[in-house]
Amino acid sequence: MQDKSSLLKKLKKPLESGKIQLPPFSATAMKIQQEATKKNPDTDLIEKLIMSDQALTTKILRMANSSYYQGLSAIKTVRNAIVRLGTQEVSKITMMVTQKGRYKAKDQAINQQMRELWQHSVGCAIASNWICRKIGFDRPPQEVFFAGLLHDVGKLFMLTMLDRIKLTYEQPTQFSEAFILELVNGSLHTVYGYKLLKKWNLPLKYCEITQNHHSEVLDKDDIFLMAVQLGNKACNNLNIGLREKPPIPLTETEQFHLLGLSQIDMAELEIKLADSKMLTK
Repeated sequence: MQDKSSLLKKLKKPLESGKIQLPPFSATAMKIQQEATKKNPDTDLIEKLIMSDQALTTKILRMANSSYYQGLSAIKTVRNAIVRLGTQEVSKITMMVTQKGRYKAKDQAINQQMRELWQHSVGCAIASNWICRKIGFDRPPQEVFFAGLLHDVGKLFMLTMLDRIKLTYEQPTQFSEAFILELVNGSLHTVYGYKLLKKWNLPLKYCEITQNHHSEVLDKDDIFLMAVQLGNKACNNLNIGLREKPPIPLTETEQFHLLGLSQIDMAELEIKLADSKMLTK
């Protein structure tokens, strides 16, 4: 197995050079997200943006018809999806389908970690959004969802680079599950995540949440960040994704108390997260 320190040097090289190698963020998804946050979103524009990409259209309709949404009749058009689900929900679906394709690797072990990371990212997005709705936070819900979906993008980058290193290294290289977890769960993934979102020119708040979602210093007024942090902990407790630390009762966390949630709320959140797995299949 390759030495951890030498691998870290290979991972840091693109960060230090400014050449972070992941495809650019979907411009279409960003435009849809920005339009959906408006007080009176232009549904015709959202439909037009989606319909401009046939592959995106197909993926959105497939997800809109998944068991998670449990419609009484099939959604056959983008217009129908917007009317039935609303612009905010369609915006979330667009974010998911444009991100999902990134979570794949050629190496079998790393690909499994990618699948688990994707489950975690979707779970955290749903949990963060649910928490904000529960406490009546007035930020556009798809913004919170988006932040939860991207909070661990630094881990995605590290896994992508590990996959490439394994394919190009002169000698056969094996990465055990424990080794991968130790590497990607380290503090470096928050640095990579921040740099990557900055490179994608995403709003500063998303970059800061990616950088600070493990911070122990809490700002009681930063509800956005605390919702993502608690969503992250909830996923960890339910073993959704790459477990970072032993589980702790959510009711013992500072975020739980500062957000004014109840034990019943946490039970409801667990049910919501169990359902979230339907969206990652």
